[in-house]
Amino acid sequence: MPPASATTPPAEPPKVASLPAGSAPAGSVPAGDAPMATPPAVEPSGERLGMLNSQQTLLFRQPPGSGEWQLVPVRGSAYVNDLLLSPPSYRNVLLLRDVALHLRGDTLVRVSKEDELLKVLVYYGRIEILANDADTQVIIKAGDQPQALVTFVKPASGLALECTPMREIGQNPEDTAPRYRVELFAPAGQFTWDAGEDKVYELTAKSRYVLGTEFKQPLPDDLPDWITSDEERRLIVRQAAEDLSNELQRMPNISVLQRLEELAYDEGAKVELRSLARRSLVALDRYQPAVAALRKYDRVERSAQFWPDYIDSLRKAVQRNRQSAKGVRETLVKLEGETEGLELYRMLWGYTPEQLAAGEGDRLLNYLTHRETIFRVLAEWNLNMILNGEPRTTVTFHENDPGRLKPQVDGFRRKLAQLLAQ
Repeated sequence: MPPASATTPPAEPPKVASLPAGSAPAGSVPAGDAPMATPPAVEPSGERLGMLNSQQTLLFRQPPGSGEWQLVPVRGSAYVNDLLLSPPSYRNVLLLRDVALHLRGDTLVRVSKEDELLKVLVYYGRIEILANDADTQVIIKAGDQPQALVTFVKPASGLALECTPMREIGQNPEDTAPRYRVELFAPAGQFTWDAGEDKVYELTAKSRYVLGTEFKQPLPDDLPDWITSDEERRLIVRQAAEDLSNELQRMPNISVLQRLEELAYDEGAKVELRSLARRSLVALDRYQPAVAALRKYDRVERSAQFWPDYIDSLRKAVQRNRQSAKGVRETLVKLEGETEGLELYRMLWGYTPEQLAAGEGDRLLNYLTHRETIFRVLAEWNLNMILNGEPRTTVTFHENDPGRLKPQVDGFRRKLAQLLAQ
């Protein structure tokens, strides 16, 4: 059975870059304050759980009671009750007690102990836990699902988990807390997931199960690429990730937020590094560099290739909790003014067929020829998602040239009419 605290409902994922209004984890400095240099890194106090075992990695830790993020150095330690953030495009591996904990991409967790067992609280993102020995046990709490006791039945068993905050499409994300889709995978071996109240599930190699759905014996299935391969990280992305990690490791005495913001605006840095710095800042609830990059087309920087990444990062921020959604809204209003900022914010919520038919579809089409680049980019991204299922933007809409844009706009209009007529 899981520990008694399994029934305690989770808080929303913490807003990570501003001081909390309570006990929620906080970030480096309050929003709007200038980032400050931090003292030289020293070995933290507290009970050590394990160490970071990745090369060319990037992992941020926030100790309990701290108001700032710190860089975890290569071979650095993780401690009881640390909040750990793995930025986009990074794969961090921590050796913790009897298991290896992999943090994949944009992931936020807290590591602690309960009843002398390792406990992992997953706010959002993707993790993988590998155990060498049979009967190894770990406690996991993911999203709004009940806490569970995981037992690795066989040697060399693994568990992978994806925790995704979910919102009602087209609804204001500040109105309600997110729901969560939590999916389990068994990459190898065998494990049991015991959430109490007869919720005991057993998964064997290459099976999967979505928590909260009717449980049937999972059938072997192909595992997603984020578990089985590194192919989605193109060579150029891997190089940018290595470069960004090296830049931050090279200057450990400067605050994480300050150095990332410097790199995001550094015109002398590689464009891929600047893009990754902007996305890492979004993960830390600093949105202005990513929004600013959507406001203009830079031919030298080839900025259009990064627009879908920025939009994806901003949409994830809007979904993950109400405080992050509020931060995105306030940034857009600050940069674009009240009316247009709120119109841009609306484009990050998604659209239902009913909303499209009631006028939102025409609004998106009109945005394709808006005077501001960011409107054209977000409108094209949304229409491509709605009509083609592709999170794509093109350089076609970087200039407000009505004659050049008319064929593309007419094509979107025709496809949208066909979709709504079905």
